[in-house]
Amino acid sequence: AYVMQGRTFGFSNATFSIPAFLVGSIAALIITLLALKIRSNHQERITTEQRYSTELKSEIAEHERTEEALRASEERYRGLVEMSPDGILVHTDGTIMFCNSALAKILRVDGAENIVGRQTIEFIPEHDRAAVLERRREAALHLPATFRETNYLCADGAIIDVDRYITQISWQGTPSFLVVARDISDRKRAEAAERNSEQRFRELIENFPFPIQIMGMDSSREYVNQAFLDLLGFRSKDEVYALPQVANFVEPYERERIEGYRLARERGEPVPSNYEYDVRRTDGVVIPVQVFTHTIHWRGKPAHQRVYLDLTERKRAENALGSSEQELLKAQ
Repeated sequence: AYVMQGRTFGFSNATFSIPAFLVGSIAALIITLLALKIRSNHQERITTEQRYSTELKSEIAEHERTEEALRASEERYRGLVEMSPDGILVHTDGTIMFCNSALAKILRVDGAENIVGRQTIEFIPEHDRAAVLERRREAALHLPATFRETNYLCADGAIIDVDRYITQISWQGTPSFLVVARDISDRKRAEAAERNSEQRFRELIENFPFPIQIMGMDSSREYVNQAFLDLLGFRSKDEVYALPQVANFVEPYERERIEGYRLARERGEPVPSNYEYDVRRTDGVVIPVQVFTHTIHWRGKPAHQRVYLDLTERKRAENALGSSEQELLKAQ
């Protein structure tokens, strides 16, 4: 028997005798319970590890899918950038980190790889560099994206005109700038040629002996020469340009016919290219004119050019001739 003091259970002067077989049974039960607990904990740990393993595998697979999607997205983006006709570059603190083939072509450099790593200031004309550096410092203050016309210095020393867009981005975790540039040299040359052509045309018609008026398709007055001012008695061109668009020099009894010509012309219907009508000068004198109208391009837009012929002397001669004929008939 196993003797246990009563105080173990809260009794001060008592002892208990437990049979040996019962002690063994209790010990066996305790061992069994401990074994079950250990097995349960082990099974729970295995289950937890299996769950964590499954979750880890799922996360790894998801990460791999994400990386694959990112790679595919990057490839598509790079393909779009490479196919862009506009030059694209990314620079960090002035160092070119990336550029596409179009930019290399614009700057006349043999391959984009010969641009990456260089300083952007190398491709700015000397006279523009201070202003460019100042604008870069301003942009570092998180100013909004900007569009502007500027110049680039090509590898062969040529200076070209470009339309440039610049904005801030993050490149590999570093604040950087994205620049998109389009070569507009051909457009600028065409515009300059058009201005020169227009200037020569203006000089020609300014000294033309016949009155000329150029009107927009919306009937706005675009240009008059000195002979036109003399015809109608105006002192300056500004005086004519300041008149309301609806101001009409045509005599009221002629306006319906002349307005009909204008509306028919807008509808694309055939109208006479020259016709006669009466106009009123600023001094109130009514004079007959013949106008020759045709469509030209003025400042890059379609316009109507009207050349006027003063018929006053011809009409006077015709009237005199008519009077003479009548007197001759009376004399007979």
